[in-house]
This record gives sequence, structure tokens and C-alpha cells, in this order.
Amino acid sequence: MIRPLSELASSDLGQPIILQSKPGAAATIATRHVAEAAPDGYQLLLAYTSHSTNPSTRDTLPYDTDNDFMPIILLGKVPMILAVSRESGISTFDDLLEFAKSKPGGITFGASGLGGAGHLGAELMSAMGGFPMTTVAYKGGSEAVVDLMAGRIDMMFDAYTVFNTRLETGRFKVLGVASATKQPFVPDAYPIAESIPGFEAVAWWGLMAPKGTDPSIIDRLYQAYAKAWNNAVVRERLVSQGWEPSSLDPEAFSAYLDSEKKKWREVIRQIGFQQPG
Repeated sequence: MIRPLSELASSDLGQPIILQSKPGAAATIATRHVAEAAPDGYQLLLAYTSHSTNPSTRDTLPYDTDNDFMPIILLGKVPMILAVSRESGISTFDDLLEFAKSKPGGITFGASGLGGAGHLGAELMSAMGGFPMTTVAYKGGSEAVVDLMAGRIDMMFDAYTVFNTRLETGRFKVLGVASATKQPFVPDAYPIAESIPGFEAVAWWGLMAPKGTDPSIIDRLYQAYAKAWNNAVVRERLVSQGWEPSSLDPEAFSAYLDSEKKKWREVIRQIGFQQPG
């Protein structure tokens, strides 16, 4: 997502945009790097959902999530989709609720990464829907999908890209999407919010700058990336891959961050989850 949008933004800004990966520790390494960078607009953070969950899943962080950054733009969301095994016999969300409540230990859920958007989103759905769930942890989405197709787990809750190459096998069913509205990449899936009012669980990505960056720089970057979404070819390609476009401005993005931190803080507290290290 970030590469095609950055190429368009780069053309608009008249400046090259270089993407640099600093993986590790649930994005805290990259986040610390930007927090300590000069506030000149030349080093930015591509923040992910973990930016709103790390304060609750880790005892300490090497930066201040609330005060070390300036939001630029919320670039996009990836709604989680709910898929169930064909072996389960579940056809509707009401079926899932009945199945989960009747099965000892509740429905089995395959989590491809504890603490991620899929895991925490499923925990939120379980809490709001009032049904029991047993979480089975996997190292990655592919392993979980294999077990879902084989009927060894009942349910998965993850991004579209985890499932899309296997959707045509017919060995699992997409039951719902965790966004407020229907999505074109899964046109037959209804929003889970129709059964659980107010429910939404998405992974999100947004740009942030170090604290102290000149507001005029923030605005220029916002305008360039917001304009990039107007490219019809790029927009259509990203939407087909499971993206929900967004161009929330700095103020709206800041409010969204606050709401996400509050939502996930409560979920994490309820399940008692902590990241190791």
C-alpha cells in the first residue's frame, strides 16, 4: 500500500521518498528511531495498529506514544474478515453464536500472531457477542488457514490477503467483515456490526512525524498523500487487495488514534495479554 501511494506523493512533492524497513519488537524499534529523529520532515513513521496497542501490551516503551509524534494522515484500513470451516456447518453469524455456546470450551479460533489486529479483534468480537472462544496460536496465517480448511479449528479472523489465494477452494466460508459497511473484495460478506452493533476491527496504517515538526510540513505531506488516493488505477488495485482508503487529516487521525488506544486497552485488560520482552 505505502509504495504506490508514496510514488505518487513523491511526484507531487518533487522529492524522492525512500522506504526503509526497521522490523522487530512489534514496530517499537522503528518507532523509537523516528521519535529520536530531527523534526524536519525527512524521517517519518509508517505507524501500524500496534502503535495503539503497544502501550497496553508492554510494560515500558522507549518513547512516549502520546507526546513524541505528530499525526499526518491515516492512509488506510484493512478490515478483518471472519471465516469459518466448512466442517463446522456454520452458515450465518447466528449459527456461529449457537455453535460457540453449545460447544464445550467454545468455538476454536486460529490466531496468526498474538497481539495483532486479528487476535485482538476476535477477542473483542467474542466479548461483544457474548460467546465463548478458545484461542489457538499460530506462527503465521498460512498454517492457520491449512488447519481451518482441514476442520481442525472452527474459525479465523484475519486480513483478506491471508485468505484470498484459497477462497476458491470452497473449504471455508467467509461469514462477515469487520467494517461498518460491505466491502467490494468480499461482496457477499455482511458487516458483523449488523449482528453486533458498533463492532469494528481493522488493521490501519498512517504517517506520523517527530514532535516539533513545522505544521506547514505536516500539511504539505498530508496534501500529497491525500491526493495520491485520487489516482483511479492505484485506488482500484489497493481496494481489490482488501484496503479501505482513508485520508483523515491530522486532527481527525489524532482523534482516531485516541479511540483505538482506548478500545484496545480495554480488550487487552480483559484478556490479560502482555507481549514478551
